[in-house]
Amino acid sequence: MKVGLVGAHGFIGSHVARRFVHAGHEVIGFGRDVALGSRLLPTVEWRYCDLNTDTESGIWAERLAGCDVLVNCAGVLQRTSRDDPAAIHGAATCALFDGALEAGVGRILHISALGADDDVDTEYSRSKRVADRYLESLDTNWVILKPSLVVARESYGGTALIRMLAGLPGLVPVPEQANIVFQPVAMDDLTEGLLRLATPDAASQVTLAVTGPEQKTLSDIIQTIRAWLGFGPARIISVPRWMMQPAIWTADLLGLFGVETALRTTSFKQTEKPNVADHHPFADATGLAIRTISDALAKDPPSSADKRDARLAAPMIFLRVLLALFWIATGIITLVSVSSALDSTAALALTGIVGLSATIALIIATSCLDVALGVWLLVARDLLRPCLAQIAISLGYVGGLTLLAPAMWMDPLGPLLKVVPIVAATVVLASSGARR
Repeated sequence: MKVGLVGAHGFIGSHVARRFVHAGHEVIGFGRDVALGSRLLPTVEWRYCDLNTDTESGIWAERLAGCDVLVNCAGVLQRTSRDDPAAIHGAATCALFDGALEAGVGRILHISALGADDDVDTEYSRSKRVADRYLESLDTNWVILKPSLVVARESYGGTALIRMLAGLPGLVPVPEQANIVFQPVAMDDLTEGLLRLATPDAASQVTLAVTGPEQKTLSDIIQTIRAWLGFGPARIISVPRWMMQPAIWTADLLGLFGVETALRTTSFKQTEKPNVADHHPFADATGLAIRTISDALAKDPPSSADKRDARLAAPMIFLRVLLALFWIATGIITLVSVSSALDSTAALALTGIVGLSATIALIIATSCLDVALGVWLLVARDLLRPCLAQIAISLGYVGGLTLLAPAMWMDPLGPLLKVVPIVAATVVLASSGARR
């Protein structure tokens, strides 16, 4: 069977791809980052697509030619500088379905979301409903699947946030919002169900909620993940929404620059309604015995890397913010006190070489560069490049100051020695910030 898989290097899509490949099927993976997909899933044939712009059915008909099944796993939580939910979930997905029909694809499996309902007013839900309703109107073999929270050994997005909370030592803050209730499902059950639904004689023209057998609050899920990691129970602290609002607004702002986190306005609006549904229709349609996430995780024990990642997730965020603020503050402080900077040993030495005007210009330029590097670190999707730039600039500062004022190495306040741990911290942050 030849499967066209859209969104194949995403969290769900990558697991679906592995399951179909393991079952002996040929998978054509469609995604925006072909290089990332090829690195993650080298056994998949990769083709470029961008659902922000690919809104013509003819494009998809050509791409899907020869495919027996289409599986659509593409989706974004909230609008960013590079993602338009209305296009990705709506226009492009509808064009994808039309293209599949034109190409003669015999079966369409579409991953929607359990919270994409009429009574949830978010752009995410509205755009998801556009594609769901359009597919339901087509006279073809389709299945719409609406998962609740999907849990796997790997974490991403919402599950990465939960893993981070589970890794906190002792005290774990959670939103006070009363209705944060899920019916989490194991990733293996979702992917196995998709595999079974891809067969010609499987259920057709049905919408299935993909849920596990247990309803769990966010606190329950955090405790379950902690138990799997071997951390033991934690004390859960309820945090009022007003206290979390600044962090949510900050995450929304960063999202406009393409920094994707689960702590955004859409996430909270989506969970105002319990994310639960009867799991039996999905189980009956696939013949699966749906497991609890505790049972599913127990069959895949955590490694030391899993535990380390959970413990370090929050500190790495703190380190990123701290380093960014360090660079921004350093630049601003120098800009507002150029006259004081001119009195430093290094500035006096430089003035003697290039003159006062050139020294002032250089101080202002380097200060602006510091601010720019700090802002870049805050908004970058990939931390490697801003971290490497900061390391290079730090080493450049040290080298230049050593030439101009070598006595600074013996300064009791250690202005040059302090650069060493800053560079080391930046190296650690760079190594932790690679994309999946």
